[in-house]
Amino acid sequence: MNEIFQPDGFDYNGIERRKYIRFSYHYPVRHRRMGEDTYQESESDNISLGGVMFYSSRSYGVGENIDLELDFPLGSGHQIIAVSAMVCWIQKKEMPPYSYSMGVSFNSLSEDQLQQLQTMVQTFLEYKQKQFSLVTEDTLEKNKEEARILFIKGLEYFRNDLLDEAIDAFSRVIQLIPSHAAAYSYRAYSHERKGESRKAEEDYIKAKELGGF
Repeated sequence: MNEIFQPDGFDYNGIERRKYIRFSYHYPVRHRRMGEDTYQESESDNISLGGVMFYSSRSYGVGENIDLELDFPLGSGHQIIAVSAMVCWIQKKEMPPYSYSMGVSFNSLSEDQLQQLQTMVQTFLEYKQKQFSLVTEDTLEKNKEEARILFIKGLEYFRNDLLDEAIDAFSRVIQLIPSHAAAYSYRAYSHERKGESRKAEEDYIKAKELGGF
């Protein structure tokens, strides 16, 4: 069993974890130690108004404050929320290219940051209330790991301007999980970069229907 590191007095299974409603949130997250110049790329698993869980190839100290950038689609662009957060727990987890999963709690948020998070959370909650599953829970679980790996590959292709490869990766994610809003969003961005405006618009519309931004 993987070992979980957490600060004294922090109940990983208790009230601290239940204070805010959490929901699945699979979008890019960038993180760094305070004072560093460069962010490291990673992917979130879930988020709330109180914090976020994400995967990382590097470890931090429990109780350490770090810088985060939360990146999610907004229309035909991106919305980035920059916050500081405290590491609450770290778990060794071999999920190449990541070696850890960790949960962090947001430090004091400005009114603007809180409003941005509330807007994002509200949009996802409204979607959750009306969504229906296109595949069974069992099938979704079996497909989740393969889709996660493909989505990471798609992001790498997109960042390196390998647009055909990115579109193929995101299309395969959608085949596995038809409700994967982020895959539609990033496939739309890829089509847009290629000048395929009609295909991009179709994916933007689908992403919005699925609760994407």
